[in-house]
Amino acid sequence: MPKNNFVYLKGQVVKKPYFGQVARRGDSDEKKPFLQFYLDVPRDRTQPSLFASDSIRVVMYGDQATALYPRLRDGLALSLIGWVQHRIFKRGTVTEIVAEEVQIIGQPLSLPPPPLDLSSEIANGSIMAQLQDLARRRGLDVSNTVKFLLTSYLEQNEQADD
Repeated sequence: MPKNNFVYLKGQVVKKPYFGQVARRGDSDEKKPFLQFYLDVPRDRTQPSLFASDSIRVVMYGDQATALYPRLRDGLALSLIGWVQHRIFKRGTVTEIVAEEVQIIGQPLSLPPPPLDLSSEIANGSIMAQLQDLARRRGLDVSNTVKFLLTSYLEQNEQADD
């Protein structure tokens, strides 16, 4: 494995894995086992985002792919070592991790829950009415009020974490 392209990931399998055969590069008659799955890798507090984790495409080839496929299932915790591969096709591009070593951790990781989508409740519910009322009383528009409230909330949480 190249020393300048090394990846270590620990996460949880999401989605159903795909197993098949692919032609070797330059030799369309000979095929090798191919495994593709997605690994949900949690972010830590130093990586601010709306998302608690990243879903990363992982591929594996050969006998290792054949051996791992029957054991893979949604929610299974894994750690892996591999390298980043970026390919360009006529239909687009793909960036993925080519796994060389995989270890099954066994127990699902305790990933943080996904962020709640409250957009419909906010737009139609009492939360929006409260925001509009607060904005009206302060002489602000709703957008500036939301920015103010979120900024204050995030600053308080950052101070609590320090």
